[in-house]
Amino acid sequence: MKYIRDRISDVDTQSRRARVSGGAALAYDRLVMAPGIRFLWGKPQGLSEAAARLMPHAWQGGAQTEILSAQLRAMRSGGVVAISVPPGPMRCPPGPFERASLIAGYLTRHNPRAKVLIFDANNHFPKQDVFTDAWQLLYPGMIEWIPVVQDGAVLRVEPEKMTLYTSQGAHRVDVANIIPPQAPGLPAVQAGLASDHGWCPIKPATFESTSVADVHVIGDACVADPMPKAASSAIAQAKQCALAITASLGGHEPPPPLLESVCYSRLTQDSALSIHGRYRLADGVIQQITVPEDPGTVLSSEEARNADDWYMRIVLESFGT
Repeated sequence: MKYIRDRISDVDTQSRRARVSGGAALAYDRLVMAPGIRFLWGKPQGLSEAAARLMPHAWQGGAQTEILSAQLRAMRSGGVVAISVPPGPMRCPPGPFERASLIAGYLTRHNPRAKVLIFDANNHFPKQDVFTDAWQLLYPGMIEWIPVVQDGAVLRVEPEKMTLYTSQGAHRVDVANIIPPQAPGLPAVQAGLASDHGWCPIKPATFESTSVADVHVIGDACVADPMPKAASSAIAQAKQCALAITASLGGHEPPPPLLESVCYSRLTQDSALSIHGRYRLADGVIQQITVPEDPGTVLSSEEARNADDWYMRIVLESFGT
């Protein structure tokens, strides 16, 4: 095994070669890609990469999260924070609502008259009942969720005026966290892996692309519904993909997938909820297995510890440190 720390700049699926940014071309028999996501700028109208310096999406760590953090700290007393949730598939579906919870936790301590408005281009979100009950208990009157049927879809933004526009008018806010719609990363598009609807269809048993032979797609970019676009899903898919490739190279059928996912969302620094999923292959598609939920561990400090343990375990499995 040879490990190369570099970025793939181009994939030639005809000659089965992947070129890295340093210029070297690597031949492959099987290629596994996790191209991640890209943002669809211009949706809502007025949101550009430059505009995100004023209305940060903070959906990637680093400069964007630092901008959002600084804006929250500088916000006037009694100000309004807006979070805009895009329509369609997105990375970490519970993420905007966890973010609203943690922002509310910060505001409760430092700016208790402030408000958090969630403009949602959808009519439902994961664990909605648990989130809503927790908000009423922990942050009464501070968080308001506005679904698309109540004019929650943000159509246009004016970053310089810190104003959001929906079909019913303008909303002036103090901090605007505008999360754009998403699609697979450009490497997936350039390699011909993305379909007309934007994401990458795969064969569920092997995660091999249905568009390009001998290329497998895992993680956020692939169509693996009902699995969420989450880190835990990507790890489960990677393991199944590895088993399938090993079986194929040995002339065997891939083992039947038994996939799992878990998403932890903090409600406070010390409490969290979790969303567990188990999946199997049935009739050629991935289907979710119904698992009874333990109501005693839906929202608890134990779940926050489980989240920390999960993160440390996954980092160790993935990177060895």
